[in-house]
Amino acid sequence: MDGSEAKSSGKASKGRVNLSVREDLLQEARRLKLNLSQLAEEAIDAALRKLRADRWKEENREAIEAYNVYIREHGVWSKGMRRF
Repeated sequence: MDGSEAKSSGKASKGRVNLSVREDLLQEARRLKLNLSQLAEEAIDAALRKLRADRWKEENREAIEAYNVYIREHGVWSKGMRRF
């Protein structure tokens, strides 16, 4: 489970955490009435998605390269069907 199931169902439980944030950012965010919890959650979610994608790419690097070599040598299966 990558967390998206709980998020999309609206049933994700929330945990409490203490963060240290630059004072100028904190003051401006409060002045603009930004939801700091939501911003932190979105930033953490984005960072996790990027790390998971990077990890997947690295774990599958050899297979992707082998596929690319095959396509360079043999072309794509639909090459003869193209009308453009």
